[in-house]
Amino acid sequence: MDLSSMHSFNSGYFEATIDSAAARPVVPLACADHCKVEETPESKRGASFRTANGALVKNLGCRRMDVTTDSGEHRTVKADVADIHKVLLAVSAMCDKGHRVTFRKHGGEIVHEATGKTIKMVRKNGVYVVGLTLNGKNKEFHDLCANEQGNEKAGGKPANHRR
Repeated sequence: MDLSSMHSFNSGYFEATIDSAAARPVVPLACADHCKVEETPESKRGASFRTANGALVKNLGCRRMDVTTDSGEHRTVKADVADIHKVLLAVSAMCDKGHRVTFRKHGGEIVHEATGKTIKMVRKNGVYVVGLTLNGKNKEFHDLCANEQGNEKAGGKPANHRR
């Protein structure tokens, strides 16, 4: 485990991994524990995520977090919750919400195509990350990640749904 990416989630600041292999955004249960975990159809039926190492972890529901990026952009992240150790933001979910994600040698950016607002990514130890600070509730925020409930599967690889 890369301990440099570990943060005290409830200190208010953490790094999120920008994951092009994830189908949906997923956060650890310890992340933003002041935000309610809401039941979803997937969590009610006992759906699981398959992690990169092949393990299955239970989908515990979803959580909505208002954050400010290191670039100063205010966003709402709605993500599934699981017993994992780092925040994974799915590129596909960002694209579904109108963002263009560009990766470069030392970093990249996430651009909201309608507004042109840009979030900078940095590359650390071969992984692209965005620094996020937890905020209070703010309805003016633009969604960074979609997390529409439905038949999509989640995690780094397709999930097996357990009943």
